[in-house]
Amino acid sequence: MRRPTIVLEFDRAIEPRSVSNIALHDGNRASVAIGPLSWLSDRRLTFAPLVPLNSNSRYEIVLPTGIESVTGERSAHRMTASFDTAPTTPPRGLSNLGNTCFINAVLQLAVHSTALDDILSNAAVDSDVRALLDRYDAATASELDERWRAAVAALRALPSFNGNGPGYTSDVLAALQMPLYQADDADAIRYAPPTAKAFRLTGMPLSYAALPNHDRLVAFDYSTGGHYIAYVKRDSIWYRVDDGLVTEVTEQQLSALPAHNHQNALAIEFAIYR
Repeated sequence: MRRPTIVLEFDRAIEPRSVSNIALHDGNRASVAIGPLSWLSDRRLTFAPLVPLNSNSRYEIVLPTGIESVTGERSAHRMTASFDTAPTTPPRGLSNLGNTCFINAVLQLAVHSTALDDILSNAAVDSDVRALLDRYDAATASELDERWRAAVAALRALPSFNGNGPGYTSDVLAALQMPLYQADDADAIRYAPPTAKAFRLTGMPLSYAALPNHDRLVAFDYSTGGHYIAYVKRDSIWYRVDDGLVTEVTEQQLSALPAHNHQNALAIEFAIYR
C-alpha cells in the first residue's frame, strides 16, 4: 500500500507549537516513521508515513500529553486514534491495445516500486502517464481504461518510441525517469547500497530462484521472446499480470521460470525491490 496522507481533526482550535512527537504504531506496537506535520487549519493537521503501510492492518496514532488549545486548555492524558487500511486487492490488468505489453509490464513495475511517489511528483514525466499511475488502484474500470489509453498515446508520441509498433521496456523506464542500477550478477543486487531499489540485469541471465533477497523483491518483468509479462507482489502474494489477465501464482511456479526465453535471451530484464 502507498504512503497515505493522514488527517487529524481536533474538536477545538489548537496551538500548533504544543503538538509534537506524534507517534504511529502498527498492529504489533512497532513504531512507524512519519514525516513532518503540516497544519491545514487551527483544527486540522496532516502527516504521512515514510514507509508504505500494510493492507488490511490496524494502525494507532498516539498524541502526547500537554496539547494546548488556543483558549489555554491543556490535555492531561495521551490521546489515541486508530484506523484500518483497506484489504489486499490484486493488481489491475491493462488490456493490450496493440503492441502495448512492454508498456503495461513497466507500468506495473512502477506502481509497485518505492519510486512511485517520485514519479508522480516529477513534472518531466508526462501528465497522462502520471495520472494513470496515481489512479491505478482507485479508478473505476472505465476510468482506468480511459487513462490507460491516454498514457499509451502519450508514450507513443515520444521520439524514442516506434509509433504503434513493438518497443523496449528500457524506453518506458527512461520516460518514467526511474533510477536504475546495473547488476551483472546476483551479488551486485545482494550487496548494493540501501538506496538501490530498481535493477537492470546486464550480465548472466538470472531466474527468479537466482535473484537474491526474495523478502524485499516486489516485482520483475519477464520476456517470453516477443511478449512481456509483469510479476508483482502485494502483501506477500505474487501475481502474474499478462496484459489484462491477472492470476495468482505460487512460489513453486515462480521458481520454475527459466532464466532464458525461447530466443535464448535473458527473460528477466528488471527487478524491483522495496
